[in-house]
Amino acid sequence: MSTGQVVLKPGECDPELLSGIIVKAMTYADKDPETSLMHARKSAEAVCSSVFAREVGDPDQTRLDKLIELLSSKDKVPERVKIPLRVIQQYGNYGAHFQPDLRPVDRAYIDPCLSALVQVTNWYFLEYLGTDIPAAVAEANNEYEPHTPVPLEPSVSFDDPEGLSTELGLPFALRPYQWEGVSFLARNEAALLADEMGLGKTVETIVALRLLLRNSVSRRVLIVVPNALAYNWRRELAMWAPDLVVHRVMGTAQDRLATYQLPIQVLIATYEQIRADALEMDPEIHFDAVVLDEAQRIKNRHSMAALACRLLQRSKGWILTGTPLENSIEDLVSLFLFLSPGLLDNGMPPAVVHERIQPHFLRRRKKEVLTEIPPIIIQDIMLELTAAQRETYTDFWINRRERTRQEGVPVTEMALFALITKLKQICNYDPDSGESVKMEALSVLLEECAEADDKIILFSQYVQTLDFISERLGDFPHDLYTGQQSQEEKDAVLSRFRQQPGPRAVLMSLRAGGVGLNIQEASTVVLFDRWWNPAVENQAIQRAHRFGRDRPLHVIRFLIADSIEERIANVLREKEVDFDRYIEGAENAFVKLFTRDELRRILELKVFDTDHEEA
Repeated sequence: MSTGQVVLKPGECDPELLSGIIVKAMTYADKDPETSLMHARKSAEAVCSSVFAREVGDPDQTRLDKLIELLSSKDKVPERVKIPLRVIQQYGNYGAHFQPDLRPVDRAYIDPCLSALVQVTNWYFLEYLGTDIPAAVAEANNEYEPHTPVPLEPSVSFDDPEGLSTELGLPFALRPYQWEGVSFLARNEAALLADEMGLGKTVETIVALRLLLRNSVSRRVLIVVPNALAYNWRRELAMWAPDLVVHRVMGTAQDRLATYQLPIQVLIATYEQIRADALEMDPEIHFDAVVLDEAQRIKNRHSMAALACRLLQRSKGWILTGTPLENSIEDLVSLFLFLSPGLLDNGMPPAVVHERIQPHFLRRRKKEVLTEIPPIIIQDIMLELTAAQRETYTDFWINRRERTRQEGVPVTEMALFALITKLKQICNYDPDSGESVKMEALSVLLEECAEADDKIILFSQYVQTLDFISERLGDFPHDLYTGQQSQEEKDAVLSRFRQQPGPRAVLMSLRAGGVGLNIQEASTVVLFDRWWNPAVENQAIQRAHRFGRDRPLHVIRFLIADSIEERIANVLREKEVDFDRYIEGAENAFVKLFTRDELRRILELKVFDTDHEEA
């Protein structure tokens, strides 16, 4: 499909010269892997230099990392161009960092780099330049055959979890039931992990993926998640699997379809993206494992999301959900249509269903592993603002200096406090569009609540936020508990929460419900927004954690990344203040806890912006 001769631009690599380097990388693979690796890196630099010359201009140097950094910062360069270059950067860096004294440079070591080079080379000539692959390159690529990865099962032993944890360099020790979950996933081609919310399904999955991928970097995994949880998955992967190459699927449809083909170890996509892309995806695209998180999204077997997920070509399929069956056996049948088509049907009696799913099904509840888990399980969920929230937040943030200037009069701490409060409220929801990533995450959480003892207390500083949430909970049983209610109304709310079966929620103002209550019936506490003072948060949590509880308390804290919320949290962690001195009076506690310099730091303001008389 050649479109004619390629016209070189200043600084661009001649395709014939590039072809020669690529051929050397491939032909030296067996007889001299170290030389092969060197030529692979040169190929990476040549491709990036060529793209830079076409997209930006003559590069003044050819260092791989710098070229890609410069390209990534250019808004006009589309994602479908940036992504392949980031891939080749990941693997091209092998050539810069290998240490022959510590590890021999053999085929197993260089195969991931060469596999990436084959795919990015094809992309460069066919899609980017729109020309035929040079004959010599095509021949070298066709003759190159990566070594077959060593199968997972014979190489992993779970007899010594402590040793395996040390080998993997895990940041925290896993509990015995979590190692059981890791083993269950790692050894199963079709697995439904249905642990109760809060027991660590995400961490177990990531550790299992590390075991799957550690023998061959050329393996690929796709993780499909609700949109609100994509950022948190990326964060958890960075913590528990820093050695893996991870990329979130983003951009236009064309960008996304290009991304699925690249040799990236772990891709994170949303259900909405897969629903839009599955029918257009090249049928030859194959993943070594596809993981569906919060898989209740595919319980309707006829939905586009369920159909799209079933179209994904894969060797392993893992499903994560705390509510595998909510309404009928149809829920379970739909899940297993993805895992193992034909294993179940709607007419099967329960005994047959149990027998058939037993090898593929694992569910633990908190009360069953009570001796292994702490009395309070704290889970921080990092989120990204939606597009509308980010636009409103950015507009307010950019104009924050103008909002502080008052005719040469120094700005008071309470004025700065009001500015921070407004930014925090935007983090909760966009007042114009109603978009809220926290509400999206809460909806996902509530989907996992199906038991009679699933009872949630949700705290927020702001009554307006509680009203916003209440309007969007729909048919989910809930009540409001705020300082605006009479004592009789409050008592009635608590009575319903205690006596009526779950799933059920009470939406509490932190000031109204943070002290003086005993609500040990709660299974989960959600901090929708964070308080200025951790001691006040702890008091609120203690409302539900009382003597006599027969199950652990699950505490979920929402936090917006790259926002005022994250900066406040960072300052609080650094200060290590004895918060017990500031239990009384939240606003006053805030002013005492944060100095004027720290308020400016949180808002990224200069002295001139707030203290005009000092300037």
